[in-house]
Amino acid sequence: MLELKVVFYLEPYGFDCKNLRYGEIWALISKDTTFNFPREIAEGRYLEYYPDIFIKNGSLDDTLLVLPDKIDKQYLTMASNIVAFMGHNIKDVKNLSAVKGAELAATDANIIVIGTPKDNAAIKDLNDKLYIKFDGKFEKFESSPKMALIEGYNKNLASIQLTTSPFNGEKHLMVITAPKEENLTAAEMYLKDFTFNLKLKGDAAVIDSDGDIYTAYFVKPSQAPKEKTAQSSPTEKTRLQDNPQFVIYLIFFIMLIIISVYVLIIISRSKE
Repeated sequence: MLELKVVFYLEPYGFDCKNLRYGEIWALISKDTTFNFPREIAEGRYLEYYPDIFIKNGSLDDTLLVLPDKIDKQYLTMASNIVAFMGHNIKDVKNLSAVKGAELAATDANIIVIGTPKDNAAIKDLNDKLYIKFDGKFEKFESSPKMALIEGYNKNLASIQLTTSPFNGEKHLMVITAPKEENLTAAEMYLKDFTFNLKLKGDAAVIDSDGDIYTAYFVKPSQAPKEKTAQSSPTEKTRLQDNPQFVIYLIFFIMLIIISVYVLIIISRSKE
C-alpha cells in the first residue's frame, strides 16, 4: 500500500509580519485531487525497470510465460502473482501467452521463464545464456567474476536474471529459477510485492532462504548517475535566494558577531 504525505510550506510573496491576516494562510486538498507521477523511461535491461520493461502502450508488450512441464499449485500461484503485479501498471491484459518448457520455440515475444532445471526443460536449454549458470548437474549455481557464491550456500538460492532474448535481440528474457522448487518462494516476493520490488537492481540477483538479496550488473549501465558537486548544484543556490527568512537570520547572525567583536575590543581597551 502506498502512503502519500503532503506538506505545504506557505509563505506569501512580500511577507509582512506586521499584517495579522497572514496568520490565516491555509491550503485545501479536495477529494477529487489527482497526482501525476512521471514514469522513468527505461534506458537499459535491468531489474530496477521491472515490470515496466514488459509493458508498452498500457498493455503487456507481447509476453510469453514459459512454465514447468508439470505445473503444480505453487507454480500456478507464482505465475498468477507475477502477472497480477504487472497488471497494476496496465489498462488491459492482452498480448500474454503461456507454453510449457518443452514447447518453447523461436519467438519474437518477451520471455519469462519460471521453474527449476528439473521441472522446466527450457531452463537447461537456456543455461548458457544466463549470467549466473547452473553447474553441470544442475544442482547448484556457479560462481562468476561478478558474484562469488560459497559452496553449499549456492545450493539453497533462487535467482532472477534479465538478459537478451536468444531469439530476438530487442526483446527480454527473464528467468526465475532455483536448484529446488522451495527456494523460488523467496524470489517470488521480489516480483509481486512493492516493498521487496524496490530492492531489485542490476541484471542478475540471487535470493537466499532468509529472503536476503544480492544483486550485480553483468552488463555495465551506459550512463552512470552523475555525482553531485558544488558546481553542479544550482538548486542549493536557488534555495538561498528564494528563502528570505534564511537571509534575515544570516544577516542578524553576522551583525551579532560584529557587535560582539566590537564590545570585546572596547573592553580590552578599557582595561589598558
